[in-house]
Amino acid sequence: MFWLSLLFYISNIFIENKVYEIKIFNWIFLNTNAKIDCFFLIDTISFSFILLTTTISLFVFIYAFSYFRYEPLVDRFLLFLLSFVVSMIFLVSSGNLIMLFLG
Repeated sequence: MFWLSLLFYISNIFIENKVYEIKIFNWIFLNTNAKIDCFFLIDTISFSFILLTTTISLFVFIYAFSYFRYEPLVDRFLLFLLSFVVSMIFLVSSGNLIMLFLG
């Protein structure tokens, strides 16, 4: 369902060259003209890397769950794997350098 729902965004981002900026909150106000925001920037490059990351992580999750199915701490392993994938998506969709370092 995730890949099917991406058809709308693929047409908007790749064909119409739209850039989505998702602002979370204002982080630091340095003065009236300079501020550091917490936001995500989704353009053609970040969207393609998000798609690549989620596709590879899906196959890694399927393989890891089938391989470690009978291990006692498989849920902890999958949680660490999920946190790595979320941090990779955070890294490729960060809007500024500070968000990149946090990712």
